[in-house]
Amino acid sequence: MSPIITQDLPGGQLSANYKYIFVDTLSSQVLAELPMVDVSYTKNLNEAGTFNGSLPITSATAANDIYEVTLPGKTSLYVLRNGECVWGGIVSTRSYNIREKILDITADDFISYLDRRFLWKTYSLDKACKIST
Repeated sequence: MSPIITQDLPGGQLSANYKYIFVDTLSSQVLAELPMVDVSYTKNLNEAGTFNGSLPITSATAANDIYEVTLPGKTSLYVLRNGECVWGGIVSTRSYNIREKILDITADDFISYLDRRFLWKTYSLDKACKIST
């Protein structure tokens, strides 16, 4: 069950229904919809946005394979507000608080993927591009 946040919305609506969908980054297969709490996310113009939230580990959430569903780098997260996607990104870290039974999850906007890509070999076209005249 997703938390309902009360706030003023356009069109006279008084509350927003948030859903948090976890998907496999490569295949886009939906893995789970999980109830997050203490959520905050940003959308930035010139850099990657971020997501922070907590997942209470209860009998309902433990029924999912939480380890696989929240695997950093392999899993993506989408935030839906009233059925419309308002944020998406790749899970970057997670940490479990055993005392409070809460899994803290952070994610970065999809554009952050480009920050992690490195060219390991430099290719030269000097020899390949000789044109005979």
